[in-house]
Amino acid sequence: MRANAPSDPVRRYLPLLWEREERAFAVAQNLYRAPNEIPFAVQQEQDWAVHTFLDTLFQRNPQKPKYPRYQRQAVITAVIHTILLVGNRPNLTYMMVTLFPAMYVADSQLAEALCRTLVMLYHKEALFLSPKPQIYWLEWTFQRALQTQHPQDLIVLWQMLGADDPITRQAAHCALQWLRTVHATAHLLFGLHYVKDHALRMNLVNMLEEIAEPQVLITLARLHRETAETDWPLSRRIARAVHTIAQQNAAPNPLTLLRPADPPASFADLLQPAIAVNTAVTEASRTELLRSAGEPSNRKRGL
Repeated sequence: MRANAPSDPVRRYLPLLWEREERAFAVAQNLYRAPNEIPFAVQQEQDWAVHTFLDTLFQRNPQKPKYPRYQRQAVITAVIHTILLVGNRPNLTYMMVTLFPAMYVADSQLAEALCRTLVMLYHKEALFLSPKPQIYWLEWTFQRALQTQHPQDLIVLWQMLGADDPITRQAAHCALQWLRTVHATAHLLFGLHYVKDHALRMNLVNMLEEIAEPQVLITLARLHRETAETDWPLSRRIARAVHTIAQQNAAPNPLTLLRPADPPASFADLLQPAIAVNTAVTEASRTELLRSAGEPSNRKRGL
């Protein structure tokens, strides 16, 4: 299973946020740092996100909380508040930058905020009316952020798939496709355990079969046995997926002999088909027999 295990900058730098202003600014910049894959500069958006995050953090927590868990909670709350504040901006690049902390920090409240933000963007049709480069990189950031979150923290996503609001369901299906794109097999397996809808579970098995990572075989085999009596069609579908994944990840036969590209001249005849060798021998024997028969007749003709 491919699951991100990034270093948590919140945990490492919590003591520095309530010290000198320079250190707090450096920690915030590290929290909103841009991934190396993004090909354009986002300095203006980062500066806005950093200042908004620090203002929110110190307005709500002017004094350093006593325990580290409360300090971390204060940071997560400020990150979520920054995401909510950027919702009114038409430029999706600001939204993308505010999601950067979710690519490095896993938290249940942050995971829920990601899903709610996606629904908000669908309601505003921002993912359809904005410039395509902005949409592409915002979706790319969402994919990595969802993959970073712990599978059990994305329960809200599976609940959204059964929501009454069609736009909410559409946003949840979009997030589900993003999890398949980044091969988040741990999240898909959790959803396969959590959801009860038969059609959705079949869809998740299809996704796992397409990804075809061998680490899921043990879990799928156990689910195959567990669903044999409760959901026979699903159990059969899981069995077929297990067979397909095992075949695609089977190691090649080490005893397979390959013909060399440039064989030595002495072994060239050994690499010819048996029919060709027999034909050559027959032709040589026929020529020799013709010569033997012709030589006496020539001598007789000379006499």
